[in-house]
This record gives sequence, structure tokens and C-alpha cells, in this order.
Amino acid sequence: MINNCGLYVHIPFCLSKCVYCDFVSYTGRENLFEPYVRALIKEIKHRAPRFSGRVFDTVYFGGGTPTLLPSALTADIMSALKDNFAVAADAEITTEANPATIDGKKAEVYLNAGFNRVSVGMQSADDKTLAFLGRAHNARQFEETVKTLKTAGFDNINTDFMLGLPGQTQAAVGETVDYLDRLGVRHISAYSLILEKGTPLYSDVKKGKTVLPDDDFTVDLYDAFFSAALRAGFGRYEVSNFAKKGYECRHNLNCWKYSDYLGLGASAHSFFGGRRCFNVKSLEKYIQKASSTGSAMSGSRKIPKRERMFEYIMLSLRTADGLDAADFADRFGEDFFELYGNIIKRLVSGGCVAADGGGIRIREDKFYILNSIITEFII
Repeated sequence: MINNCGLYVHIPFCLSKCVYCDFVSYTGRENLFEPYVRALIKEIKHRAPRFSGRVFDTVYFGGGTPTLLPSALTADIMSALKDNFAVAADAEITTEANPATIDGKKAEVYLNAGFNRVSVGMQSADDKTLAFLGRAHNARQFEETVKTLKTAGFDNINTDFMLGLPGQTQAAVGETVDYLDRLGVRHISAYSLILEKGTPLYSDVKKGKTVLPDDDFTVDLYDAFFSAALRAGFGRYEVSNFAKKGYECRHNLNCWKYSDYLGLGASAHSFFGGRRCFNVKSLEKYIQKASSTGSAMSGSRKIPKRERMFEYIMLSLRTADGLDAADFADRFGEDFFELYGNIIKRLVSGGCVAADGGGIRIREDKFYILNSIITEFII
């Protein structure tokens, strides 16, 4: 059997739509909770036979806000996954959560259903910033949610934190890291705000209604976060992800190691055997298609070898461990150093990467130019 396969389940419901979000998610569709879950379970049963013999060691519920669903429906989804797929006994099973959507009773149901990791979307510890972002919670609710999860028995808790927000300071970023450490958070995902076309924030920035920090100051904010995280005992194992020892996210690591994954639900993407496929985006179309046939696939594409090699390099170089040349050779039948030798020499001489016979990695002080380094490998 081949391990290191992941299951991703998309739950496309939210309390409110954040101003920066372009994910497939819907508000005010509570009447479709149960029809969606029934359609999802039908898709699970339809897709499972093709993956007999594959062991899934991570399960990830994303969205949207998965914890907006009634806990009984979430438990039904988990039961269907375990009944139809070979989910490893020690699998990491994560749900994303909004602080306004989880309480002690729901946390206990999740724990009993098999979840052992929760990713709480904080984004900011400042109430004014949260209101600006359109988040459906405040800082106090976030803190109460973390305490509720720990009381229920969850030890593996992640927090999402956004950098590059209006009015954000280096001092405030460092204080937020210390605050999260005191709460007992074990993992922090720190992402820079990205303007996505079609979002309210994109429109406001283009019209001059909102001014965001420039790129240089956002780098300064990241450096402040990085320094504070190291002082608090969080190790950087990927450019945007920091964890206490032993709490690195296995779902994330599987993605960065270019492992196969199966996506279920509206708009979910999958990657298996070098082929990427994707489901319909529309909530109503997903329910109709999955309910009638079990399949909601909208399309698929075989990824050419050269493109797969670049994707592998791109994902590997995001990690602190970097790229493993032996694994590259096993996957693609090519010698990494022979294929990219001139590029590697240039990057080593420029002080951007460290290389040895086993592979290459980005130097710690060069992660801020990661994208520029990665594009060097487009040939």
C-alpha cells in the first residue's frame, strides 16, 4: 500500500463573506446544509472504489466554515469517510473553524468523531481590523474558542494570522505571537494578505478607499513575526507555517511533498497519478450532480512531466528542508543536479540557496525572495 495520501472535504458555507475572500463559499444557505451533506456522502461512496488499496493518513475539512454545519451532519460525513476509505488509525484529522461557530458541546462531538486538530481562523487579534475584514467574530470570541477546544481535549490547535493589514505594526505582530503562545496554540499559519480580483477589498484598494502597507513594510512585518515566533519556540518548517516541535501539519507537508490527494465537495480539486481534476463550483449544481450520479466532476487535466517537475521544485523549496534530489530522481527519472546544474550554481554563488549532494534548500535569510528564486527553474 502507498501511504501519504490526503483527503480534502470542502464545506462551502459561511456566516459572512470576508472582504478579501475569493473561495467558493456561500452565506444564508442553511436550508441546503442537509442536502449538501447527503450529496457529499453520495460522492464519497461513488469515488471510494477507485481508491481501494490507498491509505489516507490525513483528512482536512476546509471551506467556507466547516464548523457552521450542525455537528451531527459533520459526524455523518466522518462516518462515511471512514466506512468507505482506508483512513489510517493515526491519521491527522483537521477541521477549520470560525470562533463564532463552535462551543463546548460541538467540540466534544468533533473529538468523538475522530478529529484531532483544529485550525481556528483568527486573522487578527484587533477588533477594529476584524470588523474591517468582515470577520464574524471578535478577539474575545477567538480566545474563548481556543480555551473551549483545549477544555474539550484538543491539544493540536492552529491559528491563521494575516500580515500586511492596514495599520498593522511590527510591535503588534510580535505581541500577537506572544499572546497565541500564552493561549497554548501549537501552530501558526502566517500569510500575507493577497488582493484577489472580484473581492470587495480589491475594489476598495483600486479606488483608493483602502491603503495597504507596501511590499517592503510587509516584509518587515514578516520579519517581526519570524523573530517573535522563534523566541516563543515555534520552528519555521515552511515559509508561512510555524509549529512547536511535533506539531507540524501533516496535511500541509503532504501537499508540499507533492503527495496525492482526493478532494470532495463543491469546487474541490484532486491530484492523483499526475492528473488534476476538479468538481463543479456551483453549490446547487454540485448538489444536483452528486445526488443523481455520485459524480460532480467538472473536468480533469493530465499534467505534463516538465510542469510536474516545476511544481515539485516550487513546493519543495517552500519548506525548510528543501528539495530531496533522490526523491526527484525516483519521481521523474531525471538527475536534478544535471538538469538544473547551471541554475543551481548561479543561485549558490549568489547566496540564495545551499546545496549538497542530497539536494538544495533556500537559505534562511532569503525566504523573502522565494518567488524570485523559484522562477529561476522555469525552463
